[in-house]
Amino acid sequence: MKLFSLVDFKKLKLCGRMTERTRLFTGYLCNIKCKFCFYSEQKHIDIKPRIYEQIELGKQYGIKDWDISGGEPPFLSYWFEILRDMKDMEFRNIACITNGYKFSNMDFLRKSIDYGMNEILFSLHGPTKEIHDGLTNVPGSFDHLVKATENAISTQIKIRLNVVVTKDNYKTLVDIAKYANNINPIAFNFLPFRIENYSDAQNAIKYSEMVPYIKDAIDILDERIKISIRYVPFCLFNGYEKYIAGYLQREFDEYEWNEYTLRFFDGVRNYPNNSLGQIDLKSDKWDLEIDALNKSIKHACGHSLSCLRCRYVLVCDGIRETYSKIFGADEFKPVLGKKHGSILLTNNNN
Repeated sequence: MKLFSLVDFKKLKLCGRMTERTRLFTGYLCNIKCKFCFYSEQKHIDIKPRIYEQIELGKQYGIKDWDISGGEPPFLSYWFEILRDMKDMEFRNIACITNGYKFSNMDFLRKSIDYGMNEILFSLHGPTKEIHDGLTNVPGSFDHLVKATENAISTQIKIRLNVVVTKDNYKTLVDIAKYANNINPIAFNFLPFRIENYSDAQNAIKYSEMVPYIKDAIDILDERIKISIRYVPFCLFNGYEKYIAGYLQREFDEYEWNEYTLRFFDGVRNYPNNSLGQIDLKSDKWDLEIDALNKSIKHACGHSLSCLRCRYVLVCDGIRETYSKIFGADEFKPVLGKKHGSILLTNNNN
């Protein structure tokens, strides 16, 4: 089934508070090699000057919250220096996206907190060491993660959780949700595996196969947790549409990333030795944001002709092109009814 760019998302209006968070990319240095990793074949290059350039440009733009991402940032020799300097710049939230390995050491965690980290986003991919370690390709990684979460709970730092949903773990999502309830995170993200860059298509399964397991997991997650399902069409999640966080819905989630800065900072990945240049401080931020969102969606996704009949077509990313090449698009059926014209009408930030 052929996909088309049928929707001009730039026509959508600002309808909520835009996120003031973005990602700080620190390079590909990592101690594990996850089966589903987008960047598993990338060699690490030290980009310290570019790290600080992102921080300074983000400050100029008005970013208040950061998710420090790699790779595995705590393995950088200047990890504490980054935290100290960001703390001195008085950012509101400084988070680390992590597999937990270094934070299984309580002294390292406490020092990171002392230096400025006040939020942590753990990558949890299975409820047992067999499943989690199988996905990370590192024996003992689950034990380190469990210890890291226990340490984090004891310090009362804000905790968020990510789970990449693959063919190896989708049937265990309920058990992962039970484990998550014990951690009491402020946010929990389901990240259905997507094929990008170096990720292996062998980890993919049809969205329709994982849907009932995601729904069952949501049903038992504590209602106080902010739940998101990333980058999936609305039509698959009847009754659970409010949890969908595509590119558009992400923009109004305080725990998600500003798309304009994200695309701007992505130059670090492709040209690590080049300066990023000047960030746009003059244009209306929503104009910048909706243009960036429109470009990101159309680069990765499209709609089938039947999508035109769906009530969500104006606010839905559509179908990922890399996904459709493997599984087609027959599982996506239009949901009939009056079309939603406001991004937040289908989001649980409403």
